[in-house]
This record gives sequence, C-alpha cells and structure tokens, in this order.
Amino acid sequence: MYDAEHVPVEDAIEMSDTGSIDETELEDAPDLVVTDASGFDLEAYVSNFSGMALIDRMVFIASRAPSLKVEALTIALKTIKGKTTSTKLYREVWRKLYPDYDWESHTGETPDAPQPDHEWVSQTLATAQVELADRERDIKTGKSKNLKASVWIGYTDLANFHFLRGEWAEASKNYMRARDYISSVANEVKVCEGAVRAYAQLNDWREVANFVMRAERVKGFDKMEKLVSRMKCYLGVSHLMRGEYKSAAQLFAGVHAEFISDWTEMMTPRTLALYGGLTLMATMDRPVFRRIMESVDFRAILTHAPEMQGITKAFYSSKYSECLRRLTSLQTDLLLDFYLSRHVNALLKMIREKRRTHAGILCSRMAVEDLHVGSAPSSGFMRFNGGSKTHKEARAHPRGSRNAPRSSEGSSSRPPRPLQQEVADGDLEPEVHSTDTHRVKGEVIGTTFEGEPIPGHHTHSKNPKWSAAWDDGLKLDMFLSL
Repeated sequence: MYDAEHVPVEDAIEMSDTGSIDETELEDAPDLVVTDASGFDLEAYVSNFSGMALIDRMVFIASRAPSLKVEALTIALKTIKGKTTSTKLYREVWRKLYPDYDWESHTGETPDAPQPDHEWVSQTLATAQVELADRERDIKTGKSKNLKASVWIGYTDLANFHFLRGEWAEASKNYMRARDYISSVANEVKVCEGAVRAYAQLNDWREVANFVMRAERVKGFDKMEKLVSRMKCYLGVSHLMRGEYKSAAQLFAGVHAEFISDWTEMMTPRTLALYGGLTLMATMDRPVFRRIMESVDFRAILTHAPEMQGITKAFYSSKYSECLRRLTSLQTDLLLDFYLSRHVNALLKMIREKRRTHAGILCSRMAVEDLHVGSAPSSGFMRFNGGSKTHKEARAHPRGSRNAPRSSEGSSSRPPRPLQQEVADGDLEPEVHSTDTHRVKGEVIGTTFEGEPIPGHHTHSKNPKWSAAWDDGLKLDMFLSL
C-alpha cells in the first residue's frame, strides 16, 4: 500500500495530553504514496466536489496515487476550464500531466503529443483584463460619489474575480477592504465567508479561524443554521491542520449533516463522518465518546460513511481488533484525502494508545469466578475487595477443599458463559458464571508478550481461555481455567 521510500512516522510523533501535536512535527511528516489504489472509486469521489475544491483534490490524488495520476489531472484540467478563469493554474496542471511540454515553442516531447487549449488561454486572459478594469472602475466611481454600498459590492466582486483567477492573496486583501464599507449584517457575513474561503486556499488556517470567529460574533449568526454548520467545518479543519485534534473532534461532532448535504466546496457528509470518527476515537475519553456516539446528530453523520460507522461501533464496544481491521480496509480513502492524509499516522497512534488504555481498564475491572490458582502468574498477586493475598495464601483454600469458603447463596443455576465471548461482545465488566459456590472477585496482574512471560512473571496455565490481540504484536493473555 505504501511506497517503500515513504514510511510511517508514528513513533516519531509525540502526543500531548490535550489531544494535539506540535505543528512543526506535522511539517516533518513524510508524504505517503499509495501504490495500490485499485479500490478507490474516483468517479464517485469526483461527484461530491466542484470548483477549486475538486481541482485541489484531483491534483493531490495525482501526487499520491501514481495509478490515478492521468485520470485525476485530466479531470482537474477540465474543471479549470469549466469553473474558473485561472490560466496560471491551467498551465501548472498541464505541466504536471505533460512535463516535457514547452509553452514557448508550443511543442511536446513528440510531434503528435497532446496540445493544451491555447485558444481558451488567450481568450480567458483577454476577458480577465477587461473585467479587472471594469471592477476597478466601479470601485473608483462608488468612492467618488460616496456610495458605500456600491464600493462594498465593487470590492467583493473584485475579490470573487481574483478567487476564480486563482489569485487568493489578492482575493483576501479585497475582502478585507470590503469590511470598511459594510452596511448590514448580511454584508458582514458574506465578507467573513469569502475571507474564510480565500484563506483556506492559502492554507492560512489561523486566519481561517480568525474570520470564522468574527462571523460568529455577528448578530443573528446562530440562526443561520446552514452557515453555522459550514463555518464549523472550516474551523474544524483549521484545528485539524494545526494538529489540534480534540478541538477538531468537538466541532465535527456538532455539525448537522443535512446542512452540508449540497455543499461541494470544503466537506461532504461522508468526509465529515471520516474526520469526526477518527478524531473522536483518537482524543475523547470513554464517557464523552459514549455520549457522542449515543447522540442522534452524530449517528446521523455516521450513516453517510457505513465503514466509519462500523469502525466507531467496534471501538465503542471494545472490539479493538475488528476496529483496526476495518481501519486498514479504509486506509486508501484516508491517505488520499486532501486534508486528512498528513494526519492519518498521528491519529492512528493516538487511537492505539486509547485502545491500550481501554483494554487496561477492562482487565482491571474483571470479576472472575472459579479462578484456578495454578493458572495465574506465580509471581503476580490478586487484589481482593478486602485487601491483597499472594498465591501462596490463596492456595490455603484451593477449590473443592473442605476449608474452602462457601457462598450463602448456594449453587448458581445459570449455565457458564465463556469469558472470551463476553469480552468479544464488548462488555467492559465481563462476568464468569459457574455452578461452583467458590467465588473470588478481584484483579489478575501478569501479562505476556507473544506467549512469552514478562520478566519476573511465570505462567503455569495449561488451558488458556482468552487472548486479546493488539496490532503491533502485543498480546495480553489471561490464563483462566473454568
């Protein structure tokens, strides 16, 4: 799946307790190349985006998946001609597809090599020059007549003109100038939204967050439900791109999927589910994760990505092996995502850490009945509700002996249920039921790696009943004889 020259750097990325990582570490993360993208449905992916968003994604996919390069760049060129006036961007993408083409001599590697659409380029340039002059003239006229509304319209039109030309720095400057001529709440919201789009194209995520927060301060903004959800998406991606995963997760979980169902710029309901599911698993404590998973809004989000729905359900149910297996099947989609790709390794490392923590809690809460003393690690110990006892002390009352304590409840009539079944079903506090009246409730300390005992611990199990495996070769083996 990965290019051999590009290896994951999970171990080199250090996580903080706040669910974030340092931006400088993200900059050093390698670009992973997907060598087998046969399972990626490019046609379906293309149908979800349009305009600059689609162009960016096609160029990105072409750089990460060599097998999709020609198709992706061809789609990008077609979109540039149909949805923008950016002749500069057209040239750049053409060079990526045909690196040997000479724009000066109009010649390719061979005489019959494909030729760019020179007619479109020349006509678009001429039209753009005329339009630019008209926009600047409108602004001057509005200023001379002191027509505040006209000047505002002139600057926003000029900003939109530069945006379609792929000149996003100029677009952001003109949105800033338009702020001085705002005359209504609607005008202010449009300026903030336009600035957010321009700064997102520039990858200036701090300015994106700045203008989203400015929009939130506009009177009546909270009633603009569709805009609120879209601004949350922008702000969530802003936190994601800066490695602030917990903040991103909180924002993604608060988006209403129905309000972005027809949005083709930043995010679709499916990508929202992917972003939200990954960041939530990586950063949220179990009680918070449970609450979000049980919320109606987030369940509605997950329906747009059945794969992530299954992954989060497995994680929620403590079925960690299944969770990682499903994540592996989704890795092509994650690595070819325009915003998520560089963060996949960091997020997966955080999910693994959460998984180990949850598994530790699971084991520490186990209520174990009929624990064979000979099955437990000999140098470990059992913590009982009333204190701690070594295995030597526990041997004083082996099961079935006359001195063994008897339960006042008598024998249980419930048939035994295998411990491994309860753990596999996701129970946080599995119980083992037996007809024996001897009950021991406590924790078992002692683990092995790949069947080998931890230094200082020895196992005497002849009948192992349960083992939970972790992806990196770690196995926590509970040796129980029932």
